[in-house]
Amino acid sequence: MSRELKRFLFDHYGGFANKNLRDVERDEAFQIDDFSPPERYDLYCHIRLRVNDEDTFKLSLENVPTNDELIELIEMRGPDISDGTFGRNISLRMTIADTRFVHELAKAVRRITRRGQRYKNSNWKWVCRTTSDSLDRLASCLEEYQRTRQAEPDEEDLFSFLQSE
Repeated sequence: MSRELKRFLFDHYGGFANKNLRDVERDEAFQIDDFSPPERYDLYCHIRLRVNDEDTFKLSLENVPTNDELIELIEMRGPDISDGTFGRNISLRMTIADTRFVHELAKAVRRITRRGQRYKNSNWKWVCRTTSDSLDRLASCLEEYQRTRQAEPDEEDLFSFLQSE
């Protein structure tokens, strides 16, 4: 059941990407990026997360700037990649244990515009920074979720404990 992870993300991100939806049971995506109108939609890398079950989710990046290093990093994950209008669209199947990979993904996005690098679009300087910041926040959120999950007793363990007394 994906309820715990969805509830955690719902509370952390203030709801789904569509803020009008309040039922955590819905199969909806969470907005991970910081986009909010009236910012220009085309100048943003839109990041969405859709929970599959308690431990897995699909991470989607729309209009993400890429370079060879980033593509090499994600190719081992078997991503769905397509060309977008201002960048690439990438979908990755992940687990809550993939926080290190999410941090590495953030670093790789940030390095696209590091000093001395050439890149296709001058807006990528800003887009890469905001995208990597959003990915780092997601990784930290997932780490926090793992800590809280480990700290809470499992219902089966609690039930077994109560029966033994």
